[in-house]
Amino acid sequence: MRIDDPVVIATHDFTWHKKDGTHHPIQLMIGAPYRSRFDWACPCAVFGLDERYPDIVGINAVQALSLALRLVRTRLLWMVETGAILDVADDGTCTDKEVLISLFGAA
Repeated sequence: MRIDDPVVIATHDFTWHKKDGTHHPIQLMIGAPYRSRFDWACPCAVFGLDERYPDIVGINAVQALSLALRLVRTRLLWMVETGAILDVADDGTCTDKEVLISLFGAA
């Protein structure tokens, strides 16, 4: 399930420095949770890596938002744990596991 034009409530940009010397923009996107029949859903994406995911479903808006944030965090942690270099602000500040945990909180 996905709505076509989500209301974006949060974004964060990174630069992905690949081992071959190229770099690519990565943008996280979290959309506003919305009511979906009996549940709630929350749009999210990691543009530049996986693109947009199916909207994440929860029993209420808070759970849907929390699960969407957890998915995005998990994908970024995977990137860092497999050797990706993510620049947090295009200033050479490399993101490590601790920086991601400070951005998203511990699991």
